[in-house]
Amino acid sequence: MELTKNLFRQWKKTTTDRQKLQHTYLITAILLLLFGGCSALIDREFGLSVAQIAVILFFIFIINTVVYRVITLPVAEISQKTPRRNK
Repeated sequence: MELTKNLFRQWKKTTTDRQKLQHTYLITAILLLLFGGCSALIDREFGLSVAQIAVILFFIFIINTVVYRVITLPVAEISQKTPRRNK
């Protein structure tokens, strides 16, 4: 139990809020996918529904990553790619 607490404290100190959000998306998607697969053995429709939610979370993770990368592009990279015209 103490090991788990120490791991969470270390994770909290070393990661940013955005990284924590990304980790949460990924972990939740993986757990839902596992739960959906196991529950599909009992009830196929329910398992597929849970798996679809996991896939949606995974796509949210990818979209969030791409958007964050575009937003945080350094201004120098953007200004080098688009030349300005002086009038």
